[in-house]
Order: sequence, then C-alpha cells, then structure tokens
Amino acid sequence: MKIFIWKKFPIIIIFLFLIIMMDYWFQNMQGEEDKYREIIELNADNFDDFVLNTDFAIIYFYTNDCIYCQKLFPTIVEISQERPDITIGKVNIEEEREFMNRYNIVGIPTLLFFKNSKYMDRIVGFIIKTKILNKIKEISNNI
Repeated sequence: MKIFIWKKFPIIIIFLFLIIMMDYWFQNMQGEEDKYREIIELNADNFDDFVLNTDFAIIYFYTNDCIYCQKLFPTIVEISQERPDITIGKVNIEEEREFMNRYNIVGIPTLLFFKNSKYMDRIVGFIIKTKILNKIKEISNNI
C-alpha cells in the first residue's frame, strides 16, 4: 500500500500546484478588470453628459485592431489611477463613427482634452506618458 501512494505523490503535488496557481491567476485577473472600470465607455447617448459633467476630461479614441491604441491603453489606465481629478472616457470609433466627423478624428489613437466642458486640445498618435502629463499640466494652467 505504501508503494502505491508514493507512486502517485508527484501527481498529487503537481495537481495541488496547479490549483494554487489557478487561484492566484484568477485573483490577479479580477484586479486587472477593476482597474479598467475607471475608464468609461462612451457612445452617442452618454458622450455629451460625460463632457458637460466633468471639470477635466480626456477622451481616448481607439479601435480594437490598432496596435498603437493597445500600447497606449495601459498608460491611459495609469493616468486614471494617478489623477483622480481627471475623468477619462473611451470611444471605439468603429462603433461610434459619428465622432470621426464631429471631432475631426483623422488618426488613432487620439486623445481629446476638455476643461470645464470646453474642448482644449488634442494629441494624435502614440505618445509617452510624460508628454500626456505635460499636456495635462499645460491645460490645467490655462484658465
């Protein structure tokens, strides 16, 4: 009987290891989802209210297929966590094409900056976090 248990011991250890790793992975995945909830998905129905009801807003225009958009999104998430005074929304222009004409979106990713419901500036293309923060600082200093 002792030999039988020892033969299955490595299998039991591997099984327990996999259970522990899956639990760890699921806990981390839940944390990742919570981070993205701070960025509001905008559409034609809620866009105007979003801009009107925020002191400082950044709107992130993207598509799911854009590699530069995918690379910029973690930076946007970081900024939303570091700067709770800034409200960030995102618009998928494949689904909300009317915004392309309304805000003259000619390239993606595009960031539009609004302060006190007024359009202030934009950044088109992939850009590093420092430059986005500098743009925020520049707009914040303009009254």
